[in-house]
Amino acid sequence: MKAASNKPIPSPEKILEGMRRAVNKVIDEAKRDDRELVISRDGKVVKVKARDL
Repeated sequence: MKAASNKPIPSPEKILEGMRRAVNKVIDEAKRDDRELVISRDGKVVKVKARDL
């Protein structure tokens, strides 16, 4: 499958892997800086220390 600009579209597996890497990078940076992250837990928005993830 090709996009309109004739560039190949990455596979869904590659897109998911990139998203996982990005999320892990955000978590690692937050751990390093001892910050909190805002996440959804059981449908509620909560703040969690990155080191607790």
